[in-house]
Amino acid sequence: MAVLTEALSDLQGRWLLSGEHRERLNEYAVTAADGGRFQRLIIDRAFVDADGVRWIIDFKTSSHEGGDREAFARSEVERYSPHRRAYRLAFEWLENKVVRTALYFPLLRLLQVVDVGT
Repeated sequence: MAVLTEALSDLQGRWLLSGEHRERLNEYAVTAADGGRFQRLIIDRAFVDADGVRWIIDFKTSSHEGGDREAFARSEVERYSPHRRAYRLAFEWLENKVVRTALYFPLLRLLQVVDVGT
């Protein structure tokens, strides 16, 4: 409940969860080829914004008890970059749209936008 409350109390969280986006997907399962293997992916949230950009959001519900939120966010961006890269590639195979990826930390009210190159 705390995570949802924080997300709904945050302007960015409300934007991410908005029902006004097109092509909204939650807990979206997709299977992607990775070399000679297949990988099953579960995407927390994806949608297309008013500008036609496909957003892929990875929700991170952990809290950070420490001083440097930005350093924490950078380390999480690095830690989850293989996941975001796989999500991006899966959508690039499925559709022809600009894709942006982000991590969202509701308990920190922090949206960390990351444009992963392919």
